[in-house]
Amino acid sequence: MMTTRTRTPSEWCYAPGVERLNPQQAGFWRSILRPSYAGRVWDKVSAAVRAGDLGPAARLKPIAGGRRYELRIYVADVGDRDAVLRIRRVLRFRLGFVRAHQLL
Repeated sequence: MMTTRTRTPSEWCYAPGVERLNPQQAGFWRSILRPSYAGRVWDKVSAAVRAGDLGPAARLKPIAGGRRYELRIYVADVGDRDAVLRIRRVLRFRLGFVRAHQLL
């Protein structure tokens, strides 16, 4: 398990059967991570997405010259309140993020 990231291009993962998202409907949970947390958080999030337990896709992207990472966890339809709240519950209660919007 990688616990620290170095400056790399974006990493994407998709749920089974998902090839792309409709940008007109998709939304995302967003968090900014320190490099020391990015690897551990990405391991948990990408495993949950690939298992179909989270949203349809996620992305980890270096920003600020690699001093921070932006994590996005996508929802297929931002208007689907149940799906948005389900992702929040998975982040908080299954993956152990106390504040789902912070992901520290």
